[in-house]
This record gives sequence, C-alpha cells and structure tokens, in this order.
Amino acid sequence: MGVPLNLDILSGLKASSLAMDLYVWNPYRIYLLKNTTACKVFISIQSLREQFMPNSKYPDWKFWQF
Repeated sequence: MGVPLNLDILSGLKASSLAMDLYVWNPYRIYLLKNTTACKVFISIQSLREQFMPNSKYPDWKFWQF
C-alpha cells in the first residue's frame, strides 16, 4: 500500500525527524481510517507523545519544535 507524499515538503522537514515522522504518519493514519467503519477518532496529545517521543524529557508540546 502506498500513501502519496509530497517529497518537496518532506525535504523541507529534514531538519526535524519528529516533523518528518508526523508528516509521514498522518496520511497513513487517515488512509487507514477511511477504510474502516470508524466515524470519529480522537488522538490525544499524550498518545502522540507516547508514539513519537516515548523517552522525551519534554512532555509538554510547548517545548517541541518542528
């Protein structure tokens, strides 16, 4: 399964691996949700932090820079 990504945007995010991870993950997640029966999905900031930065010393989003 391929998910379309804009390589120019991805290249522009190369200074932040977190930003690249989020950019790649989001379309993939949307693709999966469109192919399920789920009507609404809530993803908490806490869940995102656990997924992408489980060992971060910055648990608060205000310290995350993309």
